[in-house]
Amino acid sequence: MPKLAIATRGQDPPDGVVGRVSSMNRRALIQKIIDKKGLGNYLEIGVRRGRTFLPVRAKKKMAVDPEFKISIKDKVAWSLKNPCNLRAEYFEVGSDEFFVEQAPLLDRHRPDVVLVDGLHLFEQSLRD
Repeated sequence: MPKLAIATRGQDPPDGVVGRVSSMNRRALIQKIIDKKGLGNYLEIGVRRGRTFLPVRAKKKMAVDPEFKISIKDKVAWSLKNPCNLRAEYFEVGSDEFFVEQAPLLDRHRPDVVLVDGLHLFEQSLRD
């Protein structure tokens, strides 16, 4: 079970959720928790352009999005700024498919921090 959950965009945070965080602050909050708690595995669902994913420093980074919009230029630039991106894994599938197909990977590298920023539908967020 992840150590952190974040509700954004006017959602009421359910039980166990840390609270609401603006998109400008979520990167800093995620990084602070990873650093302070010494956590190593970060999973982001709904990465799109990588604005949150690419700056995050974690030992194991996994990105899930059915259609990434991260340019090669951004990937190279962020790999130079943040070498953690060199080991990052990108899964260009929907989250339901990811959880089925990558169950063995998730068993080996259980996410410590997860950002669910996918379809923004309650039902989908709950499944994720």
